[in-house]
Amino acid sequence: MTTRVHLANGDSVSVHAPALWSRLSASYGVLSFTHPPNRPKSAMVFYGPFEQPILFVPGKDPGQLLCVFDFDIGLRVVAFSEKNDTEVTDEGQELHTLVKHSEMHVKMAGREELQAVLRTLREANDQTVRAASVPTIDLVLFRTYARRGGLIAGLELLEKTVR
Repeated sequence: MTTRVHLANGDSVSVHAPALWSRLSASYGVLSFTHPPNRPKSAMVFYGPFEQPILFVPGKDPGQLLCVFDFDIGLRVVAFSEKNDTEVTDEGQELHTLVKHSEMHVKMAGREELQAVLRTLREANDQTVRAASVPTIDLVLFRTYARRGGLIAGLELLEKTVR
């Protein structure tokens, strides 16, 4: 199933998720990020029974994408950017689990990026948040999305642990 999300700044993200049944044993989907006028760049992102990307927010810099992941029992924010450096930075096993391969620079978001996501969520209404979200469960006729209040609460907890 492919979901396309159009961001307020004109960028777009599409996520091709593996089938729900494949996710039971953990697999990778493809995230494709387009920052006009550049060509799309992609990354292989983790999908498991309880892990997946759930929300996209444009970063403060052009060509930057902040991706909120539901990761087991908490949220994580990964920053993708179109820098020339395509290495996944050495920030521990979590990042390497979430992003297997990327044509973009990838790092775990710092406090500034987390605050940008929180600010966006606090200022947005539920409809805007849903438009920037990927379904947590997608059975074609039945879709569920992460709730804005739950995302804010989870990211506030994460913010306390990030330097």
